Amino acid sequence: SAKILTIGAFVTQVTNIENHLVERGVSFPYHYFVDHEGCSTTFYLFDFAGKMSGFQTYNPNGIRAISGSGRRQKEAFKDLAKYWTYVSKGEHNRRLNVVWGLETLALHKDVVFVTEGVFDSVKVHNFGMPSLAVLSNDPCDDIMTQFSLLKRTKTVVVLCDADAAGTKLAKLGHFAFRTPSFDGKKDLGDLTQEEANQFLCAVLFEVGKHA
Repeated sequence: SAKILTIGAFVTQVTNIENHLVERGVSFPYHYFVDHEGCSTTFYLFDFAGKMSGFQTYNPNGIRAISGSGRRQKEAFKDLAKYWTYVSKGEHNRRLNVVWGLETLALHKDVVFVTEGVFDSVKVHNFGMPSLAVLSNDPCDDIMTQFSLLKRTKTVVVLCDADAAGTKLAKLGHFAFRTPSFDGKKDLGDLTQEEANQFLCAVLFEVGKHA
C-alpha cells in the first residue's frame, strides 16, 4: 500500500530572492548560489578540512517540513521543501561532518558562536563575529570530536533554543545561551539585527565575566 506524506502549511510567496536574502540579513561574501528563476538559494557546506561536502537549498516559498517514511520518498518532494540538505558520505557510508560559515573563522576572533541554522549564524556574522551552523540539533559523536579540537584554541559559545534539542546542541561549547523571546520571536534568525546585536552584546559580556 502507498505510504502517506504529511505536508505543512504554505507561506506567503516571495518573488525576488535577492531582495528576500537582503531582508534576512545576508550580506557577508558567502559561498552560495542564487537561482532567480526557481527563487531559491543554495548554501555550500564544508567539512573541517575546508572541502565542500554538501549543500543546503533554501526555498522561501517551500513547505516548512515534509515528513514521511524513506529518504527516496522525501527526495521526490525536495523541490517543495523550504530547506533541503544534502551531505556526501565517506567511509562506511557515513555522512561527513559539515558546517556552514567556515569562512568566517578567518575573522580571527577568540570567540566562535555555534548555531543550528544558516540564518541564525547570519545574524552573528553581521554582528562581526564568526559563527558555524551545524544544521542539526542533535550533533553526532564525530562532530563533537571536531568541536572538542576547536575548543582548544577558541572559546566556543552555543546559541540554542529553550528545549531538549537545545540542551543537546549545548554540549558543543564552553558556554551555551538560549535565545530570548523578542515580541514572540524565539529563533535568532527571526530577530531584527538590532535585537540580535542586543542579545549578542549581553552574551559576550557574560562570557567575558566567566571565561
